Amino acid sequence: MRTGSSLGGIGFMLAAVSIYATLNLVVKGLAVGHAAAQLVFFRQALALPVIALAFAFSGGPAALRTRNLRLHVLRGMLGMLGTAGIFYGLGHLPLADAVSIAFTAPLFTTALALPLLGEPVGARRWGAVLLGLAGALVIIRPGSTVFQPAALVVVGACLLLAVHVLVGRRLSREESSVTITFYYALGSSVLAALALPFDWQPVASGEWPLLLILGLLNGVGLLFLTEAFRRAPAAVLAPFDYLHLLYATAFGYLLWNEIPAWNVYLGAAIVIAAGLANLQFEVAGVRRAN
Repeated sequence: MRTGSSLGGIGFMLAAVSIYATLNLVVKGLAVGHAAAQLVFFRQALALPVIALAFAFSGGPAALRTRNLRLHVLRGMLGMLGTAGIFYGLGHLPLADAVSIAFTAPLFTTALALPLLGEPVGARRWGAVLLGLAGALVIIRPGSTVFQPAALVVVGACLLLAVHVLVGRRLSREESSVTITFYYALGSSVLAALALPFDWQPVASGEWPLLLILGLLNGVGLLFLTEAFRRAPAAVLAPFDYLHLLYATAFGYLLWNEIPAWNVYLGAAIVIAAGLANLQFEVAGVRRAN
């Protein structure tokens, strides 16, 4: 991997993190008055035109061919429910709290890799998973007077998103990232649309631009992430993902006067340390395998 290519990948990753941090702000602003499934629908459906542009550089309509439609539907359902849970958390928790808990998703991915894909995990990576879950408990503080049930919704959402990632990993053995991204956006938006008649909330005229921004940001963010991982290894890019927490802390304070409690800082530090250790162990395992 050339240094220039890796630097380009870091640049795309930084842009993607900034985009999704802004997306979280839009979601938090809309989540109080709108159902989570409604926001997921607009986020995914309005991203489709942006994603479709990628087909011009990926073989055109031929990129739509798939022999794994059931897996795409399953992944769309998992992604839709998981994203809805995260959106619910953003609407009911301080921004930094929700983002910190969401960092447990990669740890769940590691824990489920063995039973779902047969991938070896190893004692050190199990240790990182348990450490990260302990950090999440520090943030959530079950049984305390500051405990909020919405935190458990975010944990459940992270579990669903972890399975969603593993299904995508299975699909990547046979299909391109553009194909997988397109079917995910299409499938999750269709599934979210099925829930709209049961919990539709009126959209004010001033909210339509925000919903449009929500979809466009998601589409551009997905493309930037894809390009980042095409240019640089995951081990180089992953640490920059934790900038989400800095954004969340700053935006939460500036816009909603949210100041994270001591347990959020401590728990987030534990979760991040566990995530970085897990990544290091995974990279070391790949190197030994090669």
